[in-house]
Amino acid sequence: MIPNLLTGFRVLMVFPILTCIAKGEFDHQMFRVAAMLFLIAICTDMLDGFFARRLHQESLFGAMFDLAADRLLMTPALIVMLARGAFKGVNFIGSPAIYVLIIIVADITIIAGLFMYSRLRKKDPSIEFPRPTPIVKATYPAQALVVFTALLSVRPGIINVFMIASAALTIAAFVSYMKKGGFIFKKGLPIVLAEAANEFKEDPLPAEAADTEKKD
Repeated sequence: MIPNLLTGFRVLMVFPILTCIAKGEFDHQMFRVAAMLFLIAICTDMLDGFFARRLHQESLFGAMFDLAADRLLMTPALIVMLARGAFKGVNFIGSPAIYVLIIIVADITIIAGLFMYSRLRKKDPSIEFPRPTPIVKATYPAQALVVFTALLSVRPGIINVFMIASAALTIAAFVSYMKKGGFIFKKGLPIVLAEAANEFKEDPLPAEAADTEKKD
């Protein structure tokens, strides 16, 4: 219960964090406020895992909720930061937009994997949820460091180094995830596509409507 409440609080923190980042373009003090709020949100990420283990409240839902909450915080924050000039002066392989794109692609893959896993589990509850590897666990703190230091307007050269390290970890984590959980996409994608196709199929006309068409 407590771990999921902490995770839910982290999701709610997304809105004030994004609001402060959006205002930071015209008032840089708001970037610092966003950094403090972001730090609080990151602390809940550490605490929910701690309490889950300490209180023996670890669950599949909690693991999936925690992973989704991490991505819902990270990607929107990076996108708004890029739009509002929080990465001004940072030259990551030519543009910080490339770094943000790397994170977006990785996060979309994770969210898609969570969705497909949920569909697969409905058909086969015995399917095991791929637990994160050590390199995956190291990736999120590295990404958070980029966000936090950029919001505090640390020297662009330092942020650039953090971006390079974070991007390398993200790519390595992506490969690790796909090796360990690639079966989810192989099995889940056909199911999702089939369900989507069924949604677009035209529903049969009700009996009364069919009779009316025949009379016309």
